[in-house]
Amino acid sequence: MSSKRNAHQWTPDEASEAGRKGGARRQEQRRELFRLRRLARDDFKKFIEEQEAIRKNTTLPDAERDRLLAIYEAVVEHMLSREQPGVFQARPQGAPSPVTDEETKQIESVVEYFCQIYLGGLPPIITNDSAFLSFVCMVCAFDALSGYRYANTVAGTGNRFRTFVANYFPEPYRSDPERLWKFRCRMLHGFSPAGYVLTHHHSEDHLKLLADGRWYLNAEDFYALLVNIAQTYFAELLVSDELKRLFLARLRDHEQGGPIVVGPVS
Repeated sequence: MSSKRNAHQWTPDEASEAGRKGGARRQEQRRELFRLRRLARDDFKKFIEEQEAIRKNTTLPDAERDRLLAIYEAVVEHMLSREQPGVFQARPQGAPSPVTDEETKQIESVVEYFCQIYLGGLPPIITNDSAFLSFVCMVCAFDALSGYRYANTVAGTGNRFRTFVANYFPEPYRSDPERLWKFRCRMLHGFSPAGYVLTHHHSEDHLKLLADGRWYLNAEDFYALLVNIAQTYFAELLVSDELKRLFLARLRDHEQGGPIVVGPVS
């Protein structure tokens, strides 16, 4: 672990605040989803008008427009799955059964535990004595997310992890998922940061390329990456029955996955 101490751009408090803001954003998205479900049920014409207004709004950034339209489309999928009379056609024969409210509550409980354990628990250990261990926890978190996202649709832990990196991580990670997979394996099984030099409190060095081909990884920036990717995936999960079914499949797979349980031993 690098011992340079002349800069400090990300503090644990700032990282923790990023996690709290992500949680508030997720709650806001949940409220908006429930509002649109009620609107589609009670006034479908107005629901369609709102959707078209967003589609035609050229002042919205493309990413924000796509995010909002994805929520509207998820509401339509939700209503279709419940065969709302007078509004939608019946669910096609052979289509997957809808995710129940009880199953959704189970998913939300696991998400809350994930945020509490990883997003809430990591900032205090990004210190001189334990920053190295924070990287071990962060690659575990990315491993868990890749399992939730792809479950049994992508075979093999390595393939799931690399697919998750390619689809959710920004550059330069996205272009070389094999490097991050090797880092994950060496950290978990050999306690060695293969391909990277680890540091903390040094955002100015994050992702700098060294002459020997290794990159710097700064703990606070890697944690911020985890927060952003987790919140992006959880926002998608909230509005997609397909992703919820994959999540549930992972929770029920006690060989490869299983639920997060926090509580006293009985």
